[in-house]
Amino acid sequence: MLDFQLDRTEAALEFADEMVRQGVTHARVLGIRPLALSRLGRTSDARTAFGFDTHLHMATLPPPPGWESIEAFNRDLAAELLNHPGIRYERYGVASANTWRIDEPCLGRSRMVPLLQKLLQKEVEAYVARLADDDDPWLNGRKASGFLHHWSVITDGDGFEEWHVHQNGWLSGAYYVDVPDFIVKGDGPGGCVAFGLPEGIVSDDAHRAFGTRLFRPYSGLVMMFPSHAFHRTYAHRGDQRRICLAFDIAPHESYQ
Repeated sequence: MLDFQLDRTEAALEFADEMVRQGVTHARVLGIRPLALSRLGRTSDARTAFGFDTHLHMATLPPPPGWESIEAFNRDLAAELLNHPGIRYERYGVASANTWRIDEPCLGRSRMVPLLQKLLQKEVEAYVARLADDDDPWLNGRKASGFLHHWSVITDGDGFEEWHVHQNGWLSGAYYVDVPDFIVKGDGPGGCVAFGLPEGIVSDDAHRAFGTRLFRPYSGLVMMFPSHAFHRTYAHRGDQRRICLAFDIAPHESYQ
């Protein structure tokens, strides 16, 4: 970031490329490359380094045993999260603004979150098993095993998230527990998640040239993407809450 602020974009890219050559595939390192390439006008290379087009995964989860539908499961899961003793408003040091958060959703008394963990584990393992063995820095950072770290983000009408990456993860994602109908059926960005590059780092022109991919979530959707892919959300301005559970699949050493 200091290199970017001092307009030493080539130095930032050289640093990231050298780290990758040494086998360092931390999300912060991989996240430098699309930023630098975009600032240098190499938009196509920036999109390749971003990895989103080739590595995005979206699916609707099936209900766990004992629930006739994912809608019924989500209702019970939402009730558990909204009554969680760890729920609190705002938290310093995260990208969220004007949001309710649960940093540790799975407590000893939790009934629903462990069931969701099993669903996510199955979906993640199936997705990772399908990944190619291309010579890609992100794919080269894949470990034999990982740690599932998750948290819940609950937004009222004015809640949103700034551009960010998940710096401790390798694969990141979100499961949407409850998305109000006015978001699902809307035509604006409210309540949606966007992938792109922050204009405050790459410039407005580079941000527009790179492009922004907007996705409209719905209850039961799981999204997965490389942890170094910048993304943000938009305030939905409604009178209902949007509930999701975000997660990282991280190397064990990230949380030691």
